[in-house]
Amino acid sequence: MADALRKPLSLQPKQHELLLAVLDRRPSAPSILGFGGARGSAKSGAIRRIALLLATGQQGVIIWIIRRVWDDLNKDHVMPLFTEYPELKPFYRAGNKELRFTNGSSIFFIHAGDTGRAKRKARGPQAHYIFLEQAEEFSQEEMEQLAGSNRAPGVPPGFCKRIFTFNPGGIGTNYLRRIFYLKEYRDNENPGDFLFIQGFGWDNYEWFRGLGIVSERDFYHSPAWDEERRFKVFVEQTDFGRKLNSLPPNQRIGELMGSFENFSGQYYAGVWEQSTLVLPPDLVARMIQPWWPRWLATDWGFSHYSATVWLATGLLSPAQIQEYFGVPA
Repeated sequence: MADALRKPLSLQPKQHELLLAVLDRRPSAPSILGFGGARGSAKSGAIRRIALLLATGQQGVIIWIIRRVWDDLNKDHVMPLFTEYPELKPFYRAGNKELRFTNGSSIFFIHAGDTGRAKRKARGPQAHYIFLEQAEEFSQEEMEQLAGSNRAPGVPPGFCKRIFTFNPGGIGTNYLRRIFYLKEYRDNENPGDFLFIQGFGWDNYEWFRGLGIVSERDFYHSPAWDEERRFKVFVEQTDFGRKLNSLPPNQRIGELMGSFENFSGQYYAGVWEQSTLVLPPDLVARMIQPWWPRWLATDWGFSHYSATVWLATGLLSPAQIQEYFGVPA
């Protein structure tokens, strides 16, 4: 099947690094791989090409490519895949959203939908390789539940892998930041299970291709094109790089620099702990007095998730503080 591809499969250096991590068969090899950080670091291209290499190079493997919304999945993966490799169209089964190869391997394009649908998917069939793109759009629980489907009978330890590609910002960022950037592990998490490859926009030659100032080979292999020079040209001469560089500081640090420190959308990073910051409903019901003013606030979420908050304000007596919180006023 690999011979049937008319266009050779090529990977950028960091994409190749990710492929090597996926193919690491040691029993102790990392099984949860992170890739990305900054925008424009060729995450989608890495997923498509690595998935094709895995499917055409191995017999009978099952691969999932998951995104939250089908429209995004279709535009970022299915359509570009058939634009690059139109010879694969006869192998696509639209009803199942499956690309089935003659060697028995399949790539499934899965849109997870809402949280409930994502959970049901995680309890369903099994897959050797699971690519979760824009993983920051998924909760920690959803990401962890994929472990139940990332399995296959008869394969050795270290074979099955989950690959999370992501940018800073979104409901899953605190979890991704903790396991890949801070390397802080809890409960039964094994540090050896995790590996992160930081990607930047200036790693991606496609942004430079139209400039006509450097060949792809020299871009990656010439000493004259070190990271500092690639960054400078990216933010000064490429259209996408200039746009990212002109963002407000709290967006620029995440979208251009791929930083997991202080960026837009990281509202509670490092301080949110549900068990200590969320009060039990029965306690809240007893605490709020009938005469307290109450109101509702809504952020419609035209460019992000919507949020609705119910609020009440009032004073508690020292005795109530002692009763509700167990501490002296």
